[in-house]
Amino acid sequence: MHVIAQKGLRGMTYRSVAEAAGVDNSLVAHHFGNRDTLVSETLKWVTEQSISESRIDDFATSPDSFQSALGDSLHRDADLHLFQFEMIIEARRRPDLAPLVRNLYEGHIGALARSVETHTGSPIGDVSARALFAAMDGLALQFLGGVIDREGLDAGLRRVWEGSGLAA
Repeated sequence: MHVIAQKGLRGMTYRSVAEAAGVDNSLVAHHFGNRDTLVSETLKWVTEQSISESRIDDFATSPDSFQSALGDSLHRDADLHLFQFEMIIEARRRPDLAPLVRNLYEGHIGALARSVETHTGSPIGDVSARALFAAMDGLALQFLGGVIDREGLDAGLRRVWEGSGLAA
């Protein structure tokens, strides 16, 4: 995850992964068998991690938790999020990754929808959950790309909260 987040998928080799993990590169090759398996297993792991690490269940409780849950996760786990964006872009080039990227999105959108339903008492609906997640996703990409700073991220998230109907 860290290697791909820093060097992109094309910069990931058994040697670079082994170096980051502090093991021999033959161990990485032996364990995963091939590069595609290494990438897909990492994407599966990251999907699980990012949902739990981002505290998505806290999103719908208040504007402050909505802001801090995503903002803190982006600050604390930037490589986790950078890896995901790398995989999203790579899935356009490699259709074999598309189902894994779809699972990544479905997992996040589903967790967000459950959070909203838990904290508001009513379902958000698939289209609304996707739109809400898309706004969060776009702000995350802008933050990670250096387009906006933490203050801009927080302001954007507050505006998303206000326009989402969660504040009602």
